[in-house]
Amino acid sequence: MPITFACSCGKKYTAPDEAAGKQTKCKACGAVVRIPAPRKSSPKPKAAEAPPHPGPLPTTGTIAALYGQPSAPTEKSAAGIGTLIPWAVALAVVVAIGAALKYIVLK
Repeated sequence: MPITFACSCGKKYTAPDEAAGKQTKCKACGAVVRIPAPRKSSPKPKAAEAPPHPGPLPTTGTIAALYGQPSAPTEKSAAGIGTLIPWAVALAVVVAIGAALKYIVLK
């Protein structure tokens, strides 16, 4: 299998296995480059075995119930909806003002 190596300038070369340890001159920059020893191909590592599955996945119930979380909304999540309403109203007001200004400017 041919040896692949590169000069410090980045030019890539290939050489036969018999040339290992010898020196050559780079055709791009003129530097003397030593041809490295051929790399020994290491055996491919075996694939790691997957851990055994603990059992079949449950097929009933909600995801929240599977993870032990209550499925009914709590006071905290219901309060989050109340903070959304003022933002929606503010957005509607901004859109209405923008439309009114566009109408006035174009007229």
